[in-house]
Amino acid sequence: SDGRWEEAESLLMQVMEFRKKVLGAEYPQTLTVMNNLAGLYGSQGNYEAAEK
Repeated sequence: SDGRWEEAESLLMQVMEFRKKVLGAEYPQTLTVMNNLAGLYGSQGNYEAAEK
């Protein structure tokens, strides 16, 4: 890992918000991005954010 957590988080948040608006919160592709964001938080040890 090269420590680009903030950039990854920002991009995932943008994609997630876009997909929520366009596809809906329960759409499989939206849920995949949410899962990826939770994984990012988990790998940083930020388990509280990962649960959200």
